Amino acid sequence: MWQVLGCDLDEIKEAPLCNVQVDLVFVLDGTGSVGATNFEKMKTFVQKMISDFELGPEGTRIGVVVYSHRASLEISLDAYDDQEALNGARDGVRKVAVILTDGVSYDDPAEPAQSMRKAAIITYAVGIGSNLDRDQLDVIAGVPDNLFVLDDFSMLDNLRTTLPTQVCDASTSEQILIRIVITSVRFDVSLLNGNSTEFQTLFAQINRAFIGFFPGVPGFTAPLVSLAPGPDDNSVVAMCLGSVPAFATNTVRTGLLNASEELNNLTLNTALTSVVAVLSQFSPSIGSVDIVSLRVTQILPGSTAATTSVDVEVVATTSAVSAVQTRLTNITAPGQVLGGASIITSQVALTAPLCNVQVDLVFVLDGTGSVGATNFEKMKTFVQKMISDFDLGPEATRIGVVVYSNRASLEISLDAYDDQEALQDAVADIAYPGGYTLTGAAIDYTTTFAFSTRNGARDGVRKVAVILTDGVSYDDPAEPAQSMRKAAIITYAVGIGSNLDRDQLDVIAGVPDNLFVLDDFSMLDNLRTTLPTQVCDASTSEQILIRIVITSVRFDVSLLNGNSTAFRALFAQINRAFIGFLPGVPGFTAPLVSLAPGPGDDSVVAMCLGSVPAFASNTVRTGLLNAQLNNLTVNRALTSVVAVPR
Repeated sequence: MWQVLGCDLDEIKEAPLCNVQVDLVFVLDGTGSVGATNFEKMKTFVQKMISDFELGPEGTRIGVVVYSHRASLEISLDAYDDQEALNGARDGVRKVAVILTDGVSYDDPAEPAQSMRKAAIITYAVGIGSNLDRDQLDVIAGVPDNLFVLDDFSMLDNLRTTLPTQVCDASTSEQILIRIVITSVRFDVSLLNGNSTEFQTLFAQINRAFIGFFPGVPGFTAPLVSLAPGPDDNSVVAMCLGSVPAFATNTVRTGLLNASEELNNLTLNTALTSVVAVLSQFSPSIGSVDIVSLRVTQILPGSTAATTSVDVEVVATTSAVSAVQTRLTNITAPGQVLGGASIITSQVALTAPLCNVQVDLVFVLDGTGSVGATNFEKMKTFVQKMISDFDLGPEATRIGVVVYSNRASLEISLDAYDDQEALQDAVADIAYPGGYTLTGAAIDYTTTFAFSTRNGARDGVRKVAVILTDGVSYDDPAEPAQSMRKAAIITYAVGIGSNLDRDQLDVIAGVPDNLFVLDDFSMLDNLRTTLPTQVCDASTSEQILIRIVITSVRFDVSLLNGNSTAFRALFAQINRAFIGFLPGVPGFTAPLVSLAPGPGDDSVVAMCLGSVPAFASNTVRTGLLNAQLNNLTVNRALTSVVAVPR
């Protein structure tokens, strides 16, 4: 029997290493390069990590995501509360993601990783093996202290000496929003592209600047969240989300606010440095008003280069909602100081319903024979649930429904109902028609008839169509979809099942971000975590008409045929050119509207309808007018960007 200082080891009762509240998700690489044996080693590692945490509603919750070319939530955060059985995310609880990978990602993880940190989620990256992209791992981790590189999967056990402690410490730390204005770097639109050399260089510079900045403060990190133009052309604003042990918050704040202009390798305008501890300002009890929980949901550049926008979600009991709203309105009024920063503007609003903006929204449902009556009912149920996510009314959202097969029918016009329950009942009464598929004709019908003013469409209101289909259309939807976008209607495509034509779905959606592909109709509910927000954001965005002259493609009459190989190829090229072009601008899309001959025989004019968050209009305009687009050669002198009136 081993003994330590006279104590028998078998008499010591082990307690979980970490007994704090944290929502922890492991994101496991399930790609072919990992292999079944190494995947089992990752699972064993997670099982062992589980034993280091005390699970429960008031302790740690653990979830697991597995990914390859698609991701799957294998274990939700609220699934299990005991270690052997092994949990939804909780408001007001620190959130941590541990992302394991053995290779190079075919897509760029920089912007998704920054978005994760914008949502105040702490990220750790674990790279395993020799086929790694260190730049990708750096941007996933955010800071060097959160990155682990292992030679092979058998070394995962080594992490158990450090990772549980880091996660536990991070869960009890305070988060602070650090804003610095860097005057030694000139802003360029390439800094909004997380995969660009300019971004990677500045990302590394900022990390080096903070490494060892507070050697007496264990666990201090400050990963980059976003970059934006500074107050003049020769500066850049960097937003960093700092993690600080609670006992050292004042030390760190004072140190940052009094830092010299030379922060290691960066020159700063120290007069514009700010450090905001947002959540600490909303204690669980503000005066006599009880707040159940709160969390930072988004961090973005503000309306000017000198401001920052922070979204905080506050949850209160139903009886206290009115009092909470009043109190929050008072403490966030312009001129108030919150977390060390002066408030310029604020808005306090109830979050239910999710979307309370003006939008004319039409669902276009596939009622063909291949769908079947049972799946048609699932589509109707999905629409009924989506209705509950929108505030209906003459000054809010209006919803209509078109059903199609070989003919289309307007089942519910946009001006038919202003009451959620009545509209949901009307959807329930829609009959299943059967027939064969003419999606193109249905799109034309929706554009000209469902979105007509006589059927309730409103002038000056954003228009959105969500088109659901389970199969291949017998007519070509390319031209009808482009005509729909020419009418300034934003299109979303939802393809369901295995009998799909991806090219048709691509041209219906217009851009990849507006396309959703589901394995079967039972997965429609999954869209409710993303689609309502996308529709709502699109409804408040500005639309711009982008004209580019492409000199790397010779015009041919086949480009006017949306079903031709030439059209499909250029359509895909243009989409690739805009994907990730402005990753620092959430929600930016630019679907193709039309192609036409250029000013010379060796050029093509492409018209694209851009969707841009209002705060980023000038950034996007400047970026486009000065851009050379990835895989396309463009005559920049002929590029134009024009705002589209509502």
